[in-house]
Amino acid sequence: MKKILAIILLFLFYNVAAKEKRVVYQASVYWDIDSLESVLPKQTGIEKVNTLNGLVVSVGFEDFKKSYEYFQQSSLLAEKLNYHFGIAEAKRYLAYAYYYQSDYSQSLNLLWEARDIYESLNDKFHLAVMDQVIATLYLSAKDFDKALYYCKEAIKGYRARDNYGQLFASVKDTLIMYSITGRVYRELGRSDTALSIYLNYLEIGKENNIEITNLMVHTGLVAACYIETKQYIKALEYY
Repeated sequence: MKKILAIILLFLFYNVAAKEKRVVYQASVYWDIDSLESVLPKQTGIEKVNTLNGLVVSVGFEDFKKSYEYFQQSSLLAEKLNYHFGIAEAKRYLAYAYYYQSDYSQSLNLLWEARDIYESLNDKFHLAVMDQVIATLYLSAKDFDKALYYCKEAIKGYRARDNYGQLFASVKDTLIMYSITGRVYRELGRSDTALSIYLNYLEIGKENNIEITNLMVHTGLVAACYIETKQYIKALEYY
């Protein structure tokens, strides 16, 4: 099945005219719902669990009840199959649905449960992913100290190497965490630190041919940081 959208940019432009208002999008995973539902009746076993999990997360933004129903089906089947990774994915994706309901407490509980399973599987990449999502949740809940802690943990996880010297994650994964970390520092009133992070982001992004729309967004964030640090000529340059 074709993945339609892997990760949405978490942070867009800061609204300079009204400093209390920021536009934020939660990182999300999404597949085409019609495609998943069309293949589901013919599937069995682990393949069916994976499709059900795809539906849990893909409908979670618009229809929590339906997302929860898919979660129940997936969890039940994954338990029967002793498919621990599938159980973790179901919990992680339902946590996103709770996040969209602004139920941060329930979302966080599910994230910790999923994280424990990934840890038991020694899945270091998904442990870093969980730290990323937990950081985002704490940011949304305005617990900035914890958000910053898990940002740093996620970056550490993404930059770790396996026994062959290969990074567990891509450059893009790390850049996403830089972006979130910059946002946390801005919320803490430390736009000077965020500025350094975003400038570093742009440098690494250009070196690694990150897509132009991504670079445009973060060029705008650099400009916003220059506004916030009262460097208006530099802000104009970046805008």
